[in-house]
Amino acid sequence: MFSKLALLSAVVAPLASALTLNIPTNPTSGGNVTITWSSAPNDPETFSLELINTAFHNSFAIANNVNPTAETISLTLPIVPVGDGYSLEAVDVGNITNVFASTGTFSIGASTASFTPSSTSSGASVTSALSSTPAASGASSLT
Repeated sequence: MFSKLALLSAVVAPLASALTLNIPTNPTSGGNVTITWSSAPNDPETFSLELINTAFHNSFAIANNVNPTAETISLTLPIVPVGDGYSLEAVDVGNITNVFASTGTFSIGASTASFTPSSTSSGASVTSALSSTPAASGASSLT
């Protein structure tokens, strides 16, 4: 009987340990995020990360050929609608329907980055500098 229990635990133990994705902390649309996970020796050699949103039935490949032993990756999320219903999936690189691990659902917040358009005066100085070059004045630089 002991040998049957030992055999059963030897078979079940590898199945119990597997890739486990963690929910990212404070992700924002178009923002930088660090994704972490825990891995096990029987995990695939590489995987892809997909950002899934069940609310609008869309997925985004956000990382490919991820090394599971790294247990962390930092990346920039795509610009996506702010809201709930997002999850991450670690999927087979060759067959994205083969899901190795997934997170629970989480929210993605509004972007915290700001964009400031550049001044037009710098564009004018570039134009002035270009107009004084020999090519701009019609002179040929070929000999």
